[in-house]
Amino acid sequence: MSGPVGVGARFGCSKGGDDFSPLSLAPLAWYRSDLVTESGGVVSAWPDQSGNGHHLTQADAGKRPAYSASDAAFGGKPSINFDETDDLLTSAATIVQPDTCDTFLVSTVPANASYIYELWDGTYRTEYLANTSIRHDRPNPGALSIKGIDLPLNADSGVKTYNHRLAGSHASHVLYVNDVLRATTTIVPHEPVNDSDPSALYLNNTNDLLGYSGVTVAELIFFGPLTTNERAQVMSYLQERYGHY
Repeated sequence: MSGPVGVGARFGCSKGGDDFSPLSLAPLAWYRSDLVTESGGVVSAWPDQSGNGHHLTQADAGKRPAYSASDAAFGGKPSINFDETDDLLTSAATIVQPDTCDTFLVSTVPANASYIYELWDGTYRTEYLANTSIRHDRPNPGALSIKGIDLPLNADSGVKTYNHRLAGSHASHVLYVNDVLRATTTIVPHEPVNDSDPSALYLNNTNDLLGYSGVTVAELIFFGPLTTNERAQVMSYLQERYGHY
């Protein structure tokens, strides 16, 4: 099943505002599990609904994630399940992540999860939402330098909406889980972030560097900077859409 940009994008949502759509906030990329290209129970492409063309694909049939047309955990809506072996969807290196940005993810995070997504510009600039931490990696001559927030995301059983906020050249990290502030931290990257560098998005593994996660995902949205009210709108929209608060 697939659909063009904006199809089915509007839902009555009392908390997020009647007829609210994330499109009104100009997302950088937007992926919804009810708008995918699937056949035989697996997903070959996940079209970007933002209009920016950052489509996720997988040419290798053996590495395509499983598709569920109705997942009770997500309020009967579709979901995409990645195995713990080699399932992976990725985009071309065209996403430019600004200095201040917000990511929203509706997902389950299993206890044995590794990393859920990575944005990689070819020089090891990466941001992760993992089962144990949010991390920002920069190259340190000869090795990766890893900084992050240590928190047990896998302690949150069931479906949750995660909001990861980056600011200050990606030195400031803030995490909300179901609209509850979970953690904040400030780090000093080893190199300044070049916001003009386009990145590829890897969903479910980290460029074959750090393993696979085995997560189930229903929605993923990348934004530039949002106001507090805009962030609350998106969070409410997603929570109401999937029936969890």
